Amino acid sequence: MKKKILLVEDQAGFRKVYTDVLENNGFEVITAEDGEKGWNLAQSEAPDLILLDLILPKMTGMDVLRRIRMDQKTQNIPVLILSVLGDKEVIAEALSKGANDYTIKGFYTPREILAKMAPLLAKARPDQKSAVEIESIVTRKIKFDAKTDEAKKLLVELGVGESGVCPVCKTALVFEVSPDVPHVRGHWFKAAIACEKCKENY
Repeated sequence: MKKKILLVEDQAGFRKVYTDVLENNGFEVITAEDGEKGWNLAQSEAPDLILLDLILPKMTGMDVLRRIRMDQKTQNIPVLILSVLGDKEVIAEALSKGANDYTIKGFYTPREILAKMAPLLAKARPDQKSAVEIESIVTRKIKFDAKTDEAKKLLVELGVGESGVCPVCKTALVFEVSPDVPHVRGHWFKAAIACEKCKENY
């Protein structure tokens, strides 16, 4: 059975190029020229993977992504961002909202996009049992070592000084890794530098 790809892209030229490439490689392709239609097709068509632009009419790609991850019917569908936006902040936001991977238009050929899709399509969608198993994983906390130059630089960039202690209560900071169940498609864990006493994250 052919894998079904939803391509959400407002530019007709890009839709044509990627539709041709995908169909020539054995995929079934459905397309949407705006975010609203893309979201509706994600719900009704249950695609195996979504190629999602961020700059879209009617509904932005970020809003589409947020809805996909919040809806039980669509939350486990892999999403590969395909955008002209290459700012670190935009990439970080997309990944934090549940995108499985991020590609910048013009930096990747259609063949390279196919290569990025392959591991996402190879993963089976997790069932309820696997989600429960992930949820049972405990949070890990590692005391932050501020002695190295790299650690000091990171702490300064985060705005908490280079001492490795919370600027509010002066308690030693910890590096905290915990399960991120809503984003199990490639984002099983979330991490933060945190203060255990005043519960601030940095």
